Amino acid sequence: MEASTHLELAIFDDLTSVAEEYYARSASIIFEDDEGKSQIKVRIHPSIDASFWDRRGDLRKTFNHSDGAGNDKADSNSDAAGCITSKSGASKREQGSLRQRKERKASNTRLQSDGIATGSNVARYHPVEASSTGQAPTSESHERYTSQSHPDHPDYRKIDLHPSRISGFVKHTERSFRVFSIRQRHSSRRLQITGDSFEELLRSCYIFPRFKEFVTIFGSDNSCLVASPSTPRFHPLCEIQDNSYIGFECSYILHYAEYTNCGGRIHPYFIRPFVVHHRCIPRTTNGCATWILIGSSAQIEEKVDKFTCSTDDLIMKNPFELHLALLNTAISSWLSFLRDIEKIAKQQASHDTSNKASGISAGSDDEAEFIPVTLQDMQEANDIEKLILDNMFCLKLLSDIVVKFMKLYAQFRENHPDAVRILDESQRSMDGTDDIFSEFEARAGEINHFLELAESLFSKAQSTRNQLSALSERQRSYGLYKLMKKRQDVKRTMVELTTTRNRIASNMRTLTIIVVICLSFTIASSFLPPFVNKNQSQTGSMHAQNAYKPFVTSISLSLLMISFWYMWLNYERLVQFRFRRGGMREGGDAEQGDDVVQRPVEQLSR
Repeated sequence: MEASTHLELAIFDDLTSVAEEYYARSASIIFEDDEGKSQIKVRIHPSIDASFWDRRGDLRKTFNHSDGAGNDKADSNSDAAGCITSKSGASKREQGSLRQRKERKASNTRLQSDGIATGSNVARYHPVEASSTGQAPTSESHERYTSQSHPDHPDYRKIDLHPSRISGFVKHTERSFRVFSIRQRHSSRRLQITGDSFEELLRSCYIFPRFKEFVTIFGSDNSCLVASPSTPRFHPLCEIQDNSYIGFECSYILHYAEYTNCGGRIHPYFIRPFVVHHRCIPRTTNGCATWILIGSSAQIEEKVDKFTCSTDDLIMKNPFELHLALLNTAISSWLSFLRDIEKIAKQQASHDTSNKASGISAGSDDEAEFIPVTLQDMQEANDIEKLILDNMFCLKLLSDIVVKFMKLYAQFRENHPDAVRILDESQRSMDGTDDIFSEFEARAGEINHFLELAESLFSKAQSTRNQLSALSERQRSYGLYKLMKKRQDVKRTMVELTTTRNRIASNMRTLTIIVVICLSFTIASSFLPPFVNKNQSQTGSMHAQNAYKPFVTSISLSLLMISFWYMWLNYERLVQFRFRRGGMREGGDAEQGDDVVQRPVEQLSR
């Protein structure tokens, strides 16, 4: 049982309310506010007169009516509708297309022009009569296109599309090959288009609303975002009447590595997004090819220019060639990225870390060879690891895109009615295989090889970061060891100082006692001799009767001075002892008082 159109629109096409709210909230940082800063570059065939829609050109009339109408009438019609419609009779197919457009307008649902019919594998959009606008080309414009002579390799003209004339230009170039380029001044700036002009471009080209999710990766604050806001979308386009295959539509994001060589960074790369939308209906009469490129990449722009100059009939040219060129550009950028990151990782792992490993050794006495692990070293290791993870994520997205392109190309080659013309002998190898399919397989194998290389680099980066973490822990332990050792040295020094201080204090006490004793004897010997009684014996010699008094006085004075010195030295200790003893005495008296009070109470209780 096939899914209903409403379910398919809700799942595959419509923008959810949450995504719509996020898109509206981010519009201020994604798009320009001033319409004068908008620059919508368009590549068109040189045979198309687009001076009316070119902002750089003068305003002049674009085409003349084939029925000989006046120039004033042509100018008024050009200003009103943006293009001149033919007065010739339309075919039955054109009448059916007009009737379907009226029904689509009455249903008030834009996507009903691209109604979905679910197949066995993927959802398929039904454009109105195999066209991006549902209109048939005028006979006059087709006549003028075929009448002019073109070189074998024309140089497609680039115009600066006026933002207010997007709808008219899209209708005017509905049957031609066109490339819309929405760029940035640089990768961290807004897209050079206003939000209203961008939505007008989506409505005019009948692009599904969920394409808005792809541009949310851009903006002034989203310059380094890697996470894709939406998965790649690939859908075949089918006729409404018989549900037959007529073309395809795809939208995807290419992540590429941009070499910036900015200072102050360990790596000179930034990861940049580039959005590609392609709607292709390769037919000789009612075919169309619409490309929308969003982002800043000079290499991708160069690939587009080379593709547009490769042949005259780009609608019938194999469209997968340009997709291959874009994929090859993105893959090549990752090759140079991986090579440079491998050099940086090897340098950090083999040189810096080995020096740090030899410099960090617990208990080492040679401080001259000590190299610490700093926060910058850890940050550099984390940056390399995160960058490789981003690279692996982008390579997986590229691998998914290549696989889906292989399925889409197989379906395109099998179901397209003009596949025999597109896949001619020049696009086949000697063994009969298709070169485009072989190139897709080669790109898939190359991406797988890069993924293996990235995984190997990630393992090395993890090993380096783990080694730095271990060295940092060892350095921290060594720091604690040095701190404890220093604390022990300080403690030992304090003990030595305390011992020396005590020794000096003891010596000072001894010296003080000696000085006091000597001072006492000096005083006694100086003042007491006059008071000593002296008697003369019969032999004529002198005898002192109280000679012991100076010695007794000296000893008494010495003891008194020592007592005063001791009291002065231990004054605080004596005061504390007296207060403590007084408190103990008061406590004893209080206990005795309690005993005296308790005894009468006990006697009364008895």
